Amino acid sequence: MRIVQIVADGSPGGGTTFVLALIESFRNDKSVETYLICQKESYLSTRAAEMGTVVHEVDFFRGRLDPAVPYRLRQVLKSLDPDVVHAHGGRAGFFLSFVPRTSHNAAVLYTVHGYHFVHKRPVARLLGALAEIWVSRRSDCTVFVSEYDRKTAVRSRILSTESAGRVIRNAIDVDIIPLAAETDPRLLAFVGRLSYPKDPLLFVEVARVLARDGYRFLILGSGELESTVRERITLYGLESVVTIKTGLGRAEALEDMRRASAVVMTSRWEGLPLTLLEAMTMGVPVVAAEVAGLAEVIESDKTGVLIRGREPRDFADGIRRLCEDGTQRERILLAAREHILVNFSHKKFIENYRDLYGLPP
Repeated sequence: MRIVQIVADGSPGGGTTFVLALIESFRNDKSVETYLICQKESYLSTRAAEMGTVVHEVDFFRGRLDPAVPYRLRQVLKSLDPDVVHAHGGRAGFFLSFVPRTSHNAAVLYTVHGYHFVHKRPVARLLGALAEIWVSRRSDCTVFVSEYDRKTAVRSRILSTESAGRVIRNAIDVDIIPLAAETDPRLLAFVGRLSYPKDPLLFVEVARVLARDGYRFLILGSGELESTVRERITLYGLESVVTIKTGLGRAEALEDMRRASAVVMTSRWEGLPLTLLEAMTMGVPVVAAEVAGLAEVIESDKTGVLIRGREPRDFADGIRRLCEDGTQRERILLAAREHILVNFSHKKFIENYRDLYGLPP
């Protein structure tokens, strides 16, 4: 079986890690040939090539409606003659939807890694919903990483029927996640893209509140808000207590993350982020905004701490409660890891995708 994975943004992050896990799972399966189409000169392109995957590079970001992208996709797919084409994320799915099905005989799958249109202004929200309807109707199956996204698809009439989609939650291979090695009981980490959905500026506001209590802060990631984040840190005089590290690979980010006393997730919305699962697996507790994708994994004060609203002081209070109560913290750590082992098994994740692709167990 020939399987083609398509990813528009190949920068380090959850979506990239997700696809690399799929590629790795088929690496030694002689009945499967895996190919990748992704952004040229990206982190994903490099890592996949190192794993022995045949990579075809495309510039997905020259323009939102660039006709050269579906034309290039058509050329590649025609040459590969795949059995399955699997697009990840809205941009990849959108461009693939304009490739005529007559150019290949493959089953087309589309995985939603969180719907962004629901948080936009009315006109942009409508256009985003219409685009998602178009992509899903042009796919044979739409896959969701969270139940919340599936319900959003039904509510927004992206799916014609509830049975048209399938939920396969993200998972973690616990054997490759390092255990926590806490060296600083008051080191807080933000891990993720410095972008509006992740709201790193709220993390800086939380740092402003907690700096006086002796906390230090580690930001692992880069993105379009990086300069704004740095300016805000300078404005608040936090340069001595906030460290920003950019351009890290997954292994490097995990190594830094395992030293933290807590991971703080200030997201405005989420699908089902791998950072959350990684932290809970390694034994680093999570304090997170109570948004759908996070609330599907965390039971507040049992497997983590959820914060309602977006007030920095509420986050600060939740962090203090977690980090300064050793008994509660230990109880949460044990429950969180057990929760991941039982409900987010990497083995089950791979079994679900083999079934989706029509492969034997």
